[in-house]
Amino acid sequence: MVKKGQVTVFILVGLLILLVVGLFMIYKFKLTEQEVVGQEVVILTPIEEFVEECLSNVAEQAVHDVSLQGGYYNASDPYYIFGFAAIPYYLYDNISYVPTTKTIESELGFYVDFNINDCLNEFASFAEQGYEITTTEPNTKVTVGDSDISFRLNYPITISMADTTSTYSIFTTDVDSQFNYHYETAGEIIALHNDDSSIPMSRINNLLEEKDLYVDINHMNGTVIYILQSVIDENTIELYQFATYYHWGGSEDE
Repeated sequence: MVKKGQVTVFILVGLLILLVVGLFMIYKFKLTEQEVVGQEVVILTPIEEFVEECLSNVAEQAVHDVSLQGGYYNASDPYYIFGFAAIPYYLYDNISYVPTTKTIESELGFYVDFNINDCLNEFASFAEQGYEITTTEPNTKVTVGDSDISFRLNYPITISMADTTSTYSIFTTDVDSQFNYHYETAGEIIALHNDDSSIPMSRINNLLEEKDLYVDINHMNGTVIYILQSVIDENTIELYQFATYYHWGGSEDE
């Protein structure tokens, strides 16, 4: 016959065993969770940094190249081939074709979308280390500011290694640039024209002096290429190119 006191002891021992087992399971879960988090850091950080470095490089090149094509990655009619660049006409047949800021932002975003994978090279160096990486199509949103341009790349990436899987999707970078200053100045230059029979050179020079900008002008029959220049430092000059078409008949000064 089991005494009442013995039953109580058995119950207490059973509860103690359950408590010990429960604490052990919680500790094991926490330890496993920490290990997974640690693995995610190892997997995610170098790949995230790699994508952001590529985004930074491609974004800088986008600003440079799109500046040389008057705000376009893919030229829009009408345009003039000048060297390796397709220069858009901002004034043609006395009609203004100055692109909107929204159009330019789309062109910059498309540049990144089209070129980012050349830099990433299908993550080949990480694949060699045993990472499995899958991606979807990139989608870049761009905001042109007064003194910089912001790039936001939506590029969902799934990263797997062993039993751990991580995802990441948003990458950002900013490019310091006089792009918007040049773009607005180009629009002001076009606004100075009364018609397309002559270049209002005096007024253009006054405008550029006020804005502390330089300009090179190249004549090709009726086409004139404007190359706006900002001296950033002794090693850096930013350029912005656009074209106008004139039906010559007046002087080159008004």
